[in-house]
Amino acid sequence: MQESLEVADEDHPLNGEAQVIEELSVYVEDLENDNTALDANNLILKSEIQVLSDSKIFLLKEIFPKKKKIQKNSKNTFPKVTKKNSKYYCISRANS
Repeated sequence: MQESLEVADEDHPLNGEAQVIEELSVYVEDLENDNTALDANNLILKSEIQVLSDSKIFLLKEIFPKKKKIQKNSKNTFPKVTKKNSKYYCISRANS
């Protein structure tokens, strides 16, 4: 009987160490999975940033200059509208 108790006492520290090693292994595996997920998210974000950058370049080169040109042309071609006594009046640009 004493012999079996001594064997159990010797096994107990090993079981404790094995449990800690197992918990650490699970923890490391979880960290590796999290790291993999973060890497995937990082690639997605980089792709989205590139799309936004390309869109900004397109807006700056193509759309904004055309918008400014339209605004400049519309100031000269559309009549000025004023409101007096709840009525709207058009005043030609030649008179203004």
